[in-house]
Amino acid sequence: MHARRARVWGFALGLICLAAALPVAAQTGDGSRVRIELERTDELLQRAAEVVRQSGNPRAIADLQLAMQVQATAWEHFRTQRFLLAHERTMQARELGGRAVRVTQQQGTAEQLARRMLDDALAKLERGRECAGDPPSDQEQRLLQVAGSRLEQAREAFHETKYRISIDMSTQVRRMADELCARRPDQHVVEVLEGVRSLLQRAQGDLGACGPQATTLLERATAQLTRAEEQARSGNHDAAVRLADQAKGLVLQALRDCQQTPAAADVDRILEEATVALERIAAAVRDGGNADATTLLDNAYSHLQRARDLRERGKLRQTLAEVRVARNLARRAARLAGGEF
Repeated sequence: MHARRARVWGFALGLICLAAALPVAAQTGDGSRVRIELERTDELLQRAAEVVRQSGNPRAIADLQLAMQVQATAWEHFRTQRFLLAHERTMQARELGGRAVRVTQQQGTAEQLARRMLDDALAKLERGRECAGDPPSDQEQRLLQVAGSRLEQAREAFHETKYRISIDMSTQVRRMADELCARRPDQHVVEVLEGVRSLLQRAQGDLGACGPQATTLLERATAQLTRAEEQARSGNHDAAVRLADQAKGLVLQALRDCQQTPAAADVDRILEEATVALERIAAAVRDGGNADATTLLDNAYSHLQRARDLRERGKLRQTLAEVRVARNLARRAARLAGGEF
């Protein structure tokens, strides 16, 4: 159907283009050339009628009917040998027929755009419902109701061939859906924030023996991450990711700066804190009956014992490394057991 319509339009518009290059044959007094043009216009209008009937566009139908009337007048002038008038009228009829076809083409383009916008608005609204959560807040519920109403209006306008109105309504639905999703961080932002938060928590437990400079960096990182989370809640996702990356950079800088040999007293304190933390969760993990959690806890104790052995040999940095591994394993065990480390 679409291919056939395209061929008809191409043929009709091709004939329209001939009008600009036609000689005013009537000025020679030879009616034969005018007859040729009249017959060409008849053929054009016949083809145009097929296109216009398929479209059902009222404006195109009116233009075509007027073209038929003007063409009938052109033939009347020809029969009375008023060739110049006949030529002028058939050119007018040809232009009117071409205009009817152009109106139909514009309708086809608007229809396609309106259909695409309507489909996209429906998909956006479904995404907006997902973003609103279950249950949505009162404000989100009102926004969903308005968006649903606009979508129905877009459908009705489309079925009534009011394509511009349909496009406007669909655009409003898309904006409302985007607003709903902008209120909640997308999955990528959530993952970035969680990753930096986890890194920061581990560093806070591992860098206690690294002195005031590392502490200052971690405090700055905490402040940046808090700002990132606030931006995410406000829907400013790009700003949230940027601030989270800055917080991550501060944590990594603290880790790099903490390469000097730590103080023995600080190592002893961190080792003791790790021992207390493991003992605090041990009973809950073993009573929970989760085999994976128990295995992780056992591994944590093995690394903690290795840390004690290294401490006795005066290997302070290696001691901290083993404590770090023990704490991370214990943290994973606690999560599997449904607790906190």
